[in-house]
Amino acid sequence: QKDCEDNIVVLVYDKTINDYTSTFQMLVKNNDLYVRKIATLPMYEGRGIGKTNMNYMEEFAKKMNCTKIILDVYIRSKHAINFYLKNGFVVEGQRRSIRFKELIMVKNI
Repeated sequence: QKDCEDNIVVLVYDKTINDYTSTFQMLVKNNDLYVRKIATLPMYEGRGIGKTNMNYMEEFAKKMNCTKIILDVYIRSKHAINFYLKNGFVVEGQRRSIRFKELIMVKNI
């Protein structure tokens, strides 16, 4: 409930397959778009859903006059890290969460 109060929660529904495919949360703060809790159902990975979601995030950021998109990713998620790198993100740092290390990745718009 707190996430829904503080963030824009996006649940992605694909009409062509008649199913929910992914979700993510966004927060605009100080002209930056923070994206959290990005997830795609495993059975829909590799279908371009992540790229479509990234395009949506970028367009949203531009409409909100944001200058960059900031996200974090589990340091062992090599597939996700490579995906973000291919989509113009760079590693700006790292931090330790309660359970594991995360990379902080940023894309200037």
